[in-house]
Amino acid sequence: NVILLGNSTAGKSTLAQVIIQTSSGRHLLGRFRYVGSVELHTAGIVPTRVEHQWLKNIILHDLAGQSEYYSSHIAVLENLLQEYPAVFINFVNLCESKASV
Repeated sequence: NVILLGNSTAGKSTLAQVIIQTSSGRHLLGRFRYVGSVELHTAGIVPTRVEHQWLKNIILHDLAGQSEYYSSHIAVLENLLQEYPAVFINFVNLCESKASV
C-alpha cells in the first residue's frame, strides 16, 4: 500500500499517473516529463493496483485533498492499516501560503 495524501492540487494524482504510466518499463521514472489524463480534483479515495517493473506489486491510494473528504479518509485508512503495512507520501505545495499548509 502506498498512500498519497496532502493538500489539494499538490501533485498526488500526477505522481500516481507517472507511476502507472511508467509501470511497463518503457519510460524511466526520473526521465518522465509529460503527464496526461490527470483529473483536476480527486473525489474520495482512488485505489489503483499497479504491477510495476521496478516497484513491483503495489496499490496506490490517491486521497482527495479537499477538507470535506478528511473524515472518510480516517475510516478507510484505519481499515487499510489493519490488514497491510503502508508507505505514506505527504505532498505539500510550497507555493501556497503558510496558513493553508
